[in-house]
Amino acid sequence: MSEHVKPTGAGHLRRKDKAMDAEGARELLEKAEVGTLAVVLDDGRPYAIPVNFAVLGDRVVIHCARQGAKIDAIRRQAGVCFSVFDAGGIVGAATACELSYVYRSVVAFGRATIVDDTGRKMEALEALARKYAPETSGTVSRAATEKTLVIEVSMDIVTGKRSHG
Repeated sequence: MSEHVKPTGAGHLRRKDKAMDAEGARELLEKAEVGTLAVVLDDGRPYAIPVNFAVLGDRVVIHCARQGAKIDAIRRQAGVCFSVFDAGGIVGAATACELSYVYRSVVAFGRATIVDDTGRKMEALEALARKYAPETSGTVSRAATEKTLVIEVSMDIVTGKRSHG
């Protein structure tokens, strides 16, 4: 994380021995292909959506459609949760109760903002291009950017967790 975002480490974890350090959390955030953005709908139901994303400093940037349930939810309530997960698989054992699962996960709490500034949107879209299609890096146009919606999620509280398997 940046100097502005301090991972809470074991702050929200029941199993403090599974806390991931800041470097491990940052690595997982940057390498994960898909994240989950969780918002609250107007009727109070939680809504968790898988999204492609990139990390820019202390924020996550997401490219999405200009309309929909998550946009409505963010406009109404900016508080969100963002998570990523890396599944390593089952660790075998003699009995079912002794089985374990290898994983790493990061959960970030923050605020979502819809980005209006064209320069910041171009920066976000370029970061997404570098991550998912590096061969297209440098081809983000101002015209396309103005038609695109970008969400920034601050990462105010970040917790990383890993198994020891």
